[in-house]
Amino acid sequence: MRINPTALRKNLYQLLDQVLESGEPIIIERKGRELVISEKKRKDIYQIMDSRMNEVNETKTELNEQKLQALDENWEANWEKKWDEWLSEK
Repeated sequence: MRINPTALRKNLYQLLDQVLESGEPIIIERKGRELVISEKKRKDIYQIMDSRMNEVNETKTELNEQKLQALDENWEANWEKKWDEWLSEK
């Protein structure tokens, strides 16, 4: 629904109730621009939990990859050092 500011001012509470009942936004035309009144959609608890679990899993994956990389580098450095020591003994 498109209205001007005068109609909005005249019927503000009725229009707000209409938006809540129908879900259809109101577009107010002012100085060649548009403003919108609409109901804010809330996420349900499952959407919130799903997005948070995805964030946690991504963080865990990054941490695991970093730890594995560090372990691999440390193992290789230690192995080479011990190998060189063993060879020098021979």
